[in-house]
Amino acid sequence: MKPLIRRTDFYEVWNKFVSDNRGLECIPDHIRGSWERCRKARVDPRKGASLMRLEQDALRARSAAQAELFESLQVHYKNIEQYFSFLPLCLFFADPNGTIRFIEGDDQIIHNMEESSQTTLLGSSIKESVLGTTAPGICLEENRFAAVQAEEHYLQAIHWAACIASPITDGANHLLGVLDFTVAAENTEKLKQLVPLLLNTVNSIQFEIALKTRLDQLDLFHSYYHSTFDYSNSILILADAAGAVIDLNQKAQEFLKISAQGLKHRDIRKILGNQKKVDRLFRGAGSKISLAQGETGPCSAESLPLFDRSGREVAYLLKFEKEQQVKPIPAGSPTTTRYTLGHVIGSSPQIVAVVDRARKAAQTGSTILIEGETGTGKELLAQGIHNESPYRHGPFIPLNCAAIPRELIESELFGYEKGAFTGARQEGNTGKFELANGGTIFLDEIHLMDHPAQAKLLRVIEERRLTRIGGKYALPLNIRIIVATSVDLKNETEKGLFMPALFFRINVVRLAVPNLRERKEDLPLLIGAFIDELNRKFNRSITGLEPSALKMISRFSWPGNVRELKNCLESAYNFCTGETIGPTDLADHIPLETKIETASGQTMEDITRDLLITALQRFGTIKKAADSLGIPLSTFYRKLKKMGVRPTSNGGVLR
Repeated sequence: MKPLIRRTDFYEVWNKFVSDNRGLECIPDHIRGSWERCRKARVDPRKGASLMRLEQDALRARSAAQAELFESLQVHYKNIEQYFSFLPLCLFFADPNGTIRFIEGDDQIIHNMEESSQTTLLGSSIKESVLGTTAPGICLEENRFAAVQAEEHYLQAIHWAACIASPITDGANHLLGVLDFTVAAENTEKLKQLVPLLLNTVNSIQFEIALKTRLDQLDLFHSYYHSTFDYSNSILILADAAGAVIDLNQKAQEFLKISAQGLKHRDIRKILGNQKKVDRLFRGAGSKISLAQGETGPCSAESLPLFDRSGREVAYLLKFEKEQQVKPIPAGSPTTTRYTLGHVIGSSPQIVAVVDRARKAAQTGSTILIEGETGTGKELLAQGIHNESPYRHGPFIPLNCAAIPRELIESELFGYEKGAFTGARQEGNTGKFELANGGTIFLDEIHLMDHPAQAKLLRVIEERRLTRIGGKYALPLNIRIIVATSVDLKNETEKGLFMPALFFRINVVRLAVPNLRERKEDLPLLIGAFIDELNRKFNRSITGLEPSALKMISRFSWPGNVRELKNCLESAYNFCTGETIGPTDLADHIPLETKIETASGQTMEDITRDLLITALQRFGTIKKAADSLGIPLSTFYRKLKKMGVRPTSNGGVLR
C-alpha cells in the first residue's frame, strides 16, 4: 500500500521553488541550503527516488568492521521499542558515505520508505545527491542535528515522512555516521518530543565507543608497560602510596634475591630494612637515598611519584642502582661545553668585531672581562673562547655569583678542609678554582661578590695559587679566568661597590657584547636559527614569520636581548596554529597596542583593529572572533571599545 500524502500549507512553497525558484524568503535556512544543493546536483524533485545500492560483498565487509556499533544500536532500539511501541517509528544508521548500514522499526514505515525508493533500504544511499533533502542527508553535509518534515523533503515521493537525525562521532570528533528517527508526517509533533531521546541515544553510543577505545588503549598501555618494565636494564619496583609493593621486574627480583610472589603486597620499608630512611622516598619527586642492602652491597634508590587525575600521589616507581665506592672529584675533571665561537649568530659589524677579538684573545692566557646586558650571550662567548684556547682540553667550570649566598661564595670558589668550620662536610670540599685547574673558570655576575671574597679573588688572580679555607698549603694553579657582568663595572668601582684593584686586575682583555637593539640586522639570522631549533624541539614545521610579526620584532626594544627573543618565539610556538607566526602569537611578549609603524605606514594599533574587524566579519560573533585570536572575551570587548569598533547583529561592524 502506497503511503498516504496529506499536503500542508508548505506544499505551495515547495512547488514555487521547484517550478521557478520563487518563494525563497519563506524557506528555513537549513532547508533552503539543502534544496539549493539538490538543485545543483540536478535531483529531480517530481520523480521517485532512485537509490544507489552497495554491493553485498562490500556491505558485509563494512558491517563486519562495525559489528560492535551495530550491536549497540540493536540494544538501544529494543529500549526505544519497549517504551514507544505506540508510535510507528523507524530507526536507521548511515555511515559517513551515506550508506544505510542498520535499520529497525515499524514494518509499515519501512515498507513506505522502500515503496518510495523502489528498492531495499539496507545498503542504499541517503546522500542529498541521491535522495534529496532529508534529516540524515543534511547531517552528512553539515555535521549537525537536523529535522525535516513533509514538504520540506525535496523529493515529492517522500513528502509523507518526517525525520530527525544527529551525527555520531568518536573521541577525536571524527564522523562515524548519522542516526535517524523516521515517522509518518501526521506524527510530526510526536516526533519532535523524541528529539531528547535521539540526542541521548547518540550521546550514549558515543560514550560506549569512547569507553571501548579507552579500554583498548589501557590494554595496549598495559602490554607496553610490561614490555618496558620487565625488560628494563634498571632495577624497578612499583609501590603504592602506603609503601606496599604492586609490581617489580626481573632485575629487582635478582637484586633482592626474592621472588615476585614473596614481595608483592609487602611493605617495601620492611623489605629494605631501614624504615626511617626509606620513608624519604615517599616525600616527592626525585627523592634519593643511599642504602647498605645486605648481601647486595651499597646501593642508591630514587623515587618517581605517579599521580591520578586530581593530582594526588597514588604510587611510586622506585629505581635502584648498585653504587660504586664514592671517590672525591679530582681537580681538573673535565666539564662538557656545548658552544664554540662558531655558534655565535650574526653578521652585523658589532658582533663580528666582538667574535674576532674573542678569537684572538683566546690564543693567550690573559684574563678576560665580558660586559653585556642580560641575555646577550656572555656564557656562550666564554665557552667559545675556552674551546679555542690552549686550555680547551681542560675543564670549563662556570659559577653564577648571583646564585650563591654571600656567606658561601668563598667556600664555593676556594674550597675548605675537613672541619674548617661548623657544618663543614666531613670529607672537606673541592672549590671551583681547584676543579678548574688546567682549564677555564667562568665567573658570571662578578659584581655581586662582597668585598671579602673580592679581596681573596684578587690574591688568587695575582699569585695563581690557592689555599683552601682552613688549609695550610697553597695549590699552584694553571688556569684561565673569564669574568662577566651585566653592569658598568667601572661605574660600580667609582661608586665604591667594587674593588678598584680587582677591576684593574680583571680588565685585561675587555669584550663588550652588543645588545640586540644595536644589531637589529642580525634578527633574521637569529630568528631562522631559533625556528630551526624550535621545529626540532616541538616537531613542528613553522616556516617563518608573517611580515607584520617580523616588523613588530624589528621595532621592539628587547630589554632581555637574545634570550628574550628566543623565549618570545618559543612562546609563539604554543599558540601558532598555522605555518607562520603572526602578531597575535607574539602578544605575550610584544603588546599588540605598541604603536609600531609598519612598512605600509600602519601602526600596530591599526593592524590590531584590522585583525579584530576581520575576525568579527569572518566568524560573525564576538565570542567566536575572540576564540579565533586566542584573546579573552573581556579583553576583546575592551579593545573594541578602545578602538571605536561597534559590532552589528549580522556580523558587520560600525567604525
